[in-house]
Amino acid sequence: MGNKPFKRVIAIIISMAMLIACVQVNVFAATVEPHVVINQAYGGGGNSGALYKNDFIELFNPTDSPVDMSGWTVQYASAKGAFGEFITKIPDKTEIKARGFYLIQEAAGDGGTVDLPGPDCTGDIKMGASAFKIALVSNGDAATGLKDPDVVDFLGAGTASAYEGNNAAPAPNAATAVVRKTTGVDTNDNGVDFKTATPEPRDSDSPIVPAAPETKCATPTANPASGNIEAGTKIVFATATAGAEIQYSTTASDGPWTDETDVVVNA
Repeated sequence: MGNKPFKRVIAIIISMAMLIACVQVNVFAATVEPHVVINQAYGGGGNSGALYKNDFIELFNPTDSPVDMSGWTVQYASAKGAFGEFITKIPDKTEIKARGFYLIQEAAGDGGTVDLPGPDCTGDIKMGASAFKIALVSNGDAATGLKDPDVVDFLGAGTASAYEGNNAAPAPNAATAVVRKTTGVDTNDNGVDFKTATPEPRDSDSPIVPAAPETKCATPTANPASGNIEAGTKIVFATATAGAEIQYSTTASDGPWTDETDVVVNA
């Protein structure tokens, strides 16, 4: 009588804690609130040692949809001054593209050698080179300050008396602008969000900033999920996340995982 083949039974444990389905998606990460932001400000235009002839304020839309800014204003105040005197109105029927820029040219000085590249609108505000406050406001009324409900975004730089968060943005000069460390990322703390850097004005014709890739994960299912499973049993992992890569971990009670058990990833 011939020997019957021995059918080994192994205990396979699927570690659901390690069972993860991940897919890379494009998102604009780390924006606390999805709104148009003041992305860069330069008050050294036309000063001695300046490259650009004009001051400017650069806006950025970090959302996935265009934003109608008809009737909005950018309002300027000195480091210790009040808002109300210096206002640039954004023209009606103005839209800022999704993840796009909008460049507002302000007053020129006597120095500088380079014109701004195609500003989207112009004003005549003479900004301070090293300290100032700027409010982006959703109407034409004079801003009452940082806590005004119509203020969409606020920037205080240098020795500014008001600013978002715990600290003002660092002080710029004739050769540097105040610019967000990461385009569009707003944690509502000027000291954290901004740095000084060589001015780089961008207008609505500048390339949009694509959404940053981010990995999104969800817990998939396994069938069978655990227990004593015969060698050769097919284990099916599944997830509803299209394009996901499933990571899994399995162990056998009597030794290392063997190729006698099939694994099917059904993502």
